[in-house]
Amino acid sequence: MDFTLRLSLDLERFDSNMDICLDELLQFLPHMQSLVELNIRSPTCVVDDLFDELCYRAMEGQHLVPRLNTLLIVGIFPNYVDDDCIANMIESR
Repeated sequence: MDFTLRLSLDLERFDSNMDICLDELLQFLPHMQSLVELNIRSPTCVVDDLFDELCYRAMEGQHLVPRLNTLLIVGIFPNYVDDDCIANMIESR
């Protein structure tokens, strides 16, 4: 993650094949305003907080990955994710 941020890349697609924690992902995403596709394979990222952070909120000036069209989650995830969190994220976008 640090390497990617130092390069100041403007990515359209990010595939997290590595085990990345939610905090690292949330530090990375604000720098990726052009991100269109996000693929997550890390079980530690797929929690309610991720979907909450991806929600649009009228009062916030800058939204996390505003151009995101595709969110692909692959794998088996031990954490329970509340269906309402996912629905809220989808409806807000």
